[in-house]
Amino acid sequence: MFSPFQKFLRKHAALRAFLITIVFMVAFTLVGALIDRLVGSQPGPTPIPVPPFPITDSPSPSPSPSTIPPPAPFADGSCLTGNFRSSSPDAKNVPCSSDNADERVVEVIPGATDPSACQGVHNATLGFEEQEETEEEENGVIVGEIPGPTIVYCLVSVSQ
Repeated sequence: MFSPFQKFLRKHAALRAFLITIVFMVAFTLVGALIDRLVGSQPGPTPIPVPPFPITDSPSPSPSPSTIPPPAPFADGSCLTGNFRSSSPDAKNVPCSSDNADERVVEVIPGATDPSACQGVHNATLGFEEQEETEEEENGVIVGEIPGPTIVYCLVSVSQ
């Protein structure tokens, strides 16, 4: 005769299938573990993971990109040649004794964005703006150039 549990399982086929599946899963897991234990290889030494960045004794810069502003290409007192009345003067540094010298730099205003900043500068008759390119650096390596700060040069004619 059947026990009450067996009678219950005969009436509920879905529950019976579920329980049989669970029993087979447990059996396969135990058999697989036994086979792995008998046949499987011994675990080797665990490799040491390589850090994602170089290790140094000194503090390193942050991994985020940084910018290094270059010095202004034309210093106070340097003489320039170029068409300073145009929108792109193509200024070039020349010796002040040269016949090509048109203008002399009387003041450099870093960060200014308008040549009218030269209006209050003594003897300045002209101002021109130039945007510098800045090197982009990441972890000490230059990765490109980005538009940098603007510089306004206040000029006076060399003939004055």
